[in-house]
Amino acid sequence: MDPRYRRLYDSDPQSKQKAHQLFDLFIRWQSEEPRTNFQFGIFEQNSGRLCGSAGLRRKEGANEGMFVLGLELVPQDWGRYRAAIEVTEALLDYGFHILGAKTIVGTTSSGNTRVAKLALWFGARIVAQRNGGANWMTERGWHEIDWALSREHWSRPVT
Repeated sequence: MDPRYRRLYDSDPQSKQKAHQLFDLFIRWQSEEPRTNFQFGIFEQNSGRLCGSAGLRRKEGANEGMFVLGLELVPQDWGRYRAAIEVTEALLDYGFHILGAKTIVGTTSSGNTRVAKLALWFGARIVAQRNGGANWMTERGWHEIDWALSREHWSRPVT
């Protein structure tokens, strides 16, 4: 409900139904067999405070081995880059080494510079850019950015 988050995603401040539906989806994923969709809460170790959510899910309609990574920290933690790096690294490692992902992809708006920087930090490449499909994105002059990271690139030693 934070106005900074609502501005970034144009979410309706009055609608809690969407949040409940999303949470129900995450619960349904737990009983899938085989399980290919994972969503995790990110909590501060000492206090137990919820700091965000991150997930890895099989990309529907895509080639076998393609997963989508999503990450969102609560607005007051947007500057905690170490937390975002640790969570992303753990999800990439899990996806490539445990789930057998060949490619992990993501989409963000050009206005979400924190996610774009994180994707580039891990060596992901921009594979497509589109004018914002949603009116709220177009009104801000933003566009959508698709990025991808292959298993081979992730496994390559850093030089």
